[in-house]
Amino acid sequence: ALKPFGNGEVIPCGSLREPRTALRRAGLAVLTHADKVSPEKLSALEKEIKRINPAIETAWASHEALGVWSGYGENEAIQALKDRPYFLASGIGNPEGFRKTAMKYLGKEPLKEFRFRDHHAFRKKDLESIVKQCEKEGAYCLVTEKDWVRSQDLLKQYASFKYLKIRLSFLKGEEKVYDRVVSLTRPKKRSILILSDGKA
Repeated sequence: ALKPFGNGEVIPCGSLREPRTALRRAGLAVLTHADKVSPEKLSALEKEIKRINPAIETAWASHEALGVWSGYGENEAIQALKDRPYFLASGIGNPEGFRKTAMKYLGKEPLKEFRFRDHHAFRKKDLESIVKQCEKEGAYCLVTEKDWVRSQDLLKQYASFKYLKIRLSFLKGEEKVYDRVVSLTRPKKRSILILSDGKA
């Protein structure tokens, strides 16, 4: 919902994987980060989507932080984290959404941010530069779970890095999403025709 159509262009000129006309093939559109924009903006976005595909259904969702995890798979104590400054580092398409989710969970702004291009593969020199600044400020650095999964072997080498674990929480239309997923996973009756010459 924060940046639904990017700059309107598809990769490599923009951030869209398909043109907005691809919505004509969809049965359901889930607007994420719906808690970070006004209801008026969400309604206008729904109208824009339905202009492209009048039959489409919509749902609103938000990213809800579940906690901060260390490289050892342990949930960090929130109070200890709130007392320390933190940095953000991300290689995702919408770093602003990550920033807002982290701020809502930790109750304060990051001291610094390192925004890399979407799908950025962290390199050792990227991380060592961030670690030096963390040590200087007594801070830790939070990355997205997506970035953690992609670069965890490297990130685990530095205690300064932790990741924000999130889940999708529905504000509207959860039953539509559930019904759609169930309908797609329900076994279908199939007819099988066997053509044989009669031999075993």
